[in-house]
This record gives sequence, structure tokens and C-alpha cells, in this order.
Amino acid sequence: FDSLTTIIYPNHLQSIGKQAFYDCDNLSSVMILDSVSTIGESAFSGCSNLTTVDFGKNLKTIGKSAFSNTGLRSVILPEGIDSVAARAFYACNSLKVASIPSSLQYVRGGSSSEASFGSCTNIDSIYWNAHNCATNQPFYYTDNKRIRVVEFGDSIKHIPNYFCQSFDSLTTIIYPNHLQSIGK
Repeated sequence: FDSLTTIIYPNHLQSIGKQAFYDCDNLSSVMILDSVSTIGESAFSGCSNLTTVDFGKNLKTIGKSAFSNTGLRSVILPEGIDSVAARAFYACNSLKVASIPSSLQYVRGGSSSEASFGSCTNIDSIYWNAHNCATNQPFYYTDNKRIRVVEFGDSIKHIPNYFCQSFDSLTTIIYPNHLQSIGK
């Protein structure tokens, strides 16, 4: 698939499988249709020129390393997504913005080599609205000292301990009106 630039798939496609478009260097944008609920492991990994992905509204799961080592500039996850696996956006060094909806239940934290957003060295802004997410520090191991803005969405009532730890360049935190507590 070295020369692949465009993907057109049927409206009823339900999943994109493991390594389906692995290392397609000429692929620059992808539209995930609303029918797709699962993006498999390493599905778009290594697509170094992939800068834009529009996620469909029925997406539930993004698999391990699905978009690792791509040129994505922003990740706007759709409302309704449940989980983002380990290394899903690992080493996306062009990534500037990450937006996490209230529906997200799991995003991998932990060491830089396993975190969903591990080694994303240029994240500047985070919008976080996942009030029931199991991970307290999803961006702690981004190897990123450039995060300047964190905005918490309206569904957030409690900020977990250490959420903004290691954000050395943080200049702005925007809290929701209904916030009840802030952790350490």
C-alpha cells in the first residue's frame, strides 16, 4: 500500500482490523464512518503523513497502537467512545490538541511506553470531560513539558490527584461551573 492516498469503504463497515493500513506513508486524511465501532491494533500505525482523522459518532474502541507514529495534529474523540488502548496515539509528535469526551471510561496511563498518549512531545492543549474515566493521569507520561492549557468540561465534578502534574508550561486551567473538588 505504499502509494495509497485515499480510502473509500462501504457505509456498513463495522470495524477496521489489525494493521489494516499499517505504514501507508502517503495517506494524509481518513474519515471514519459512523458505522465503524472498532479500530483495531496498529490499524493506521506508521502512517507518517496522516494528519487528519474524522472519527465517526458510533466509535466505541480504539485499539493498541492504532494511530501510533502518525502525523496527527489533533485528536477530537467523539462522544460515545468507551476506551482508548495503550499506545493508541504513541509518539504522535505533531499532535497539539487532545479532546476527551464525557463518555470515555478508559484511557491508558502509566509509563510513557504504554500510555495512550505516551511520547506525544508537542501537546499544547487538553480538553477533558471524562468524568468516569478510570485513569487519573492520562497525560502524565507524554514526555511533554509544553502543555499550556487544560480545560475541564461541564460534566467534571472532581479533578483527580496529580492530574496536571508535570505540566511545567501550564499557564491556564479552565474549571467548570459545577466543580466540587480539586485533588492534589
